[in-house]
Amino acid sequence: MKKSLWPVLLMITINVSAQIKKPLNHSVYDDWKSIGERMISNDGKFIVFTVNPQEGDGELVIQNAATLYKKVVDRGYNAVITEDSRYLVFKIKPFFQDTRQAKIKKKKPDEMPKDSIAIIELGMEDIVKIPRVKGFKTAEKGFGWVAYQMEKTLPDSSKKSKTTVPDSVKIKIDKLVKLVDSVIRRSIDSVKGNITKEELIVVAQKAAKQIIKKGTDELSEPGDWSIDAEADETPGGASSDGTDLVVRKLSDGKAKTFKLVSEYFFDKKGTRLVMKTTKNSK
Repeated sequence: MKKSLWPVLLMITINVSAQIKKPLNHSVYDDWKSIGERMISNDGKFIVFTVNPQEGDGELVIQNAATLYKKVVDRGYNAVITEDSRYLVFKIKPFFQDTRQAKIKKKKPDEMPKDSIAIIELGMEDIVKIPRVKGFKTAEKGFGWVAYQMEKTLPDSSKKSKTTVPDSVKIKIDKLVKLVDSVIRRSIDSVKGNITKEELIVVAQKAAKQIIKKGTDELSEPGDWSIDAEADETPGGASSDGTDLVVRKLSDGKAKTFKLVSEYFFDKKGTRLVMKTTKNSK
């Protein structure tokens, strides 16, 4: 009798186990992760790879093959190990949700969240991070240097547009203000007691309109004045402006910046850097 119970108990156990299993659906797929980039340093000591979810923020993992050293950097990708196996340079994506919300709000390209780049000496803990970077390059067969290009500088919203007026125009304006002030004072004195307050306001408003019209016509003559607004862009020109290119020495962090760079390349051994610059559209 006891022997006959074993098959029954086994069947019950299998049935209960089958009921506990989580059904496969989209929510399960979303939790699956995959290995993306993978690389090994030339000396064979360090392994670098990315772990990416189906949707959301991934991570970059740096691990020593022989020791317990392991460094995980959120949203890291596009990594490069330098030829001397000493440094790792990589990009860091903005938070997935920040980018998603910016797209929903239909923000302009310049207003979208931007990548950063990071530099770490392999085996160390400290990471150097530089925000708002378009991309970077290292030499194919050389080491010691990295060049990275910055995104377009955001306009300073705290500064208002500045109006540049030549001294000759300022003198005209000062004279006009004094003349208007004198005329209005004499006019008020001449009619004092013979005009109501409401009538005086109407007359002043009409006079002001005439003064504004005449002053605008005079100041709008060619060559009189110009406006230099910091946030303004020349149509068809500003979009092609280059941006700052920073060339950084990895060993000590010393850097040099070149303005208005649109393209740049290291030679194979990293001993020379060629770059293309643009005019300032302003």
